[in-house]
Amino acid sequence: MVNEKEEDLILAGAIIVFTGTILAALGQTQETIFNNRDGVFLVAKGNGVEAFGNVLQAIGRSKSEKPENLSILGSWIQAVGNSTNSLASEIQFLDSGLEGIRLNALGSGVQSLGAELEAVAASKVGNNLEVTGYELISLGAIFDAIGNLYLLRKMGNKGDLLSFIGSWTQVAGAAIGVYVAIQVEEVEDEKKDFWHR
Repeated sequence: MVNEKEEDLILAGAIIVFTGTILAALGQTQETIFNNRDGVFLVAKGNGVEAFGNVLQAIGRSKSEKPENLSILGSWIQAVGNSTNSLASEIQFLDSGLEGIRLNALGSGVQSLGAELEAVAASKVGNNLEVTGYELISLGAIFDAIGNLYLLRKMGNKGDLLSFIGSWTQVAGAAIGVYVAIQVEEVEDEKKDFWHR
């Protein structure tokens, strides 16, 4: 059970994560489809926005009456992964060396772990739709990590394609996250209205 302020933080975090995934996916699209290196800048900004959204969700969840520690930990781990991706993309934007690509692979792997922990936490309370959302985010982050590993092996076309697929997979997962957060808030509002009659 969460109160109204915590619900608002979790919903705001979900919307911010969704916004960040869109920015990152648009940046990856610029890189993959239009071969525009400036897309890296959008990827960096998008991951920074995602990190902020994950922090808000972690804080909101930690303030609930019965905090789910695995979900909170997952949000923090995702924030670390997104922050790492943001830094890695900034490095790639400034320097076309391999260091940014390695760091990006690491960040995406960390993000995938965080999303998977959140999926496990959601499965404990039986929210299958929320599990699907986090699984998609986790899968998308793994695609991105593998894509970066392909880039390290000088297999740019495959790597960019995997990162492209991964980024839009994360958008789908984050969209589900927003829907679930809205549904939870509406259910809690209905309960309050029922008890205040």
